[in-house]
Amino acid sequence: MNQFIKVGVALSSLAIFAVSAFAGSVTGTWHGRVRIDATKVTQPKPEQRTAMMSRINKAQSLTYTLTLNANHTFTMGAVGLPTQSGTWNQAGNTVALQGQMNGKNVGEPQVFTLGKNEKVLSMTQKDKMTKKDAVFVTFSR
Repeated sequence: MNQFIKVGVALSSLAIFAVSAFAGSVTGTWHGRVRIDATKVTQPKPEQRTAMMSRINKAQSLTYTLTLNANHTFTMGAVGLPTQSGTWNQAGNTVALQGQMNGKNVGEPQVFTLGKNEKVLSMTQKDKMTKKDAVFVTFSR
């Protein structure tokens, strides 16, 4: 019976190590782009459309950097924009980023899908009003 417990503990330790090794596969620095389909976002008043298109064009012109640290914290930003930080976790091929401010969660987690080759993280967001896929984010390494 004692030997059975030792084997169980060893197998449990191996399983925990394997899961943490898999979760560590996404750590490191990723570089990404944003694409926004302006035809699928809530349309502003005509006098605000130029400003909206300017913001969309700026967002799409930037290269974003995402750093996933081994301690499950992250930073994400682009030149000229504030850096976002928080915590991340991985479950299978899903990586969720939870933004934080002053140690408290902000908003909903941003959920990315890890590609089969583990070299691409991607996410699609729906516009809250139109309910259509409007924002596409892709990071690669």
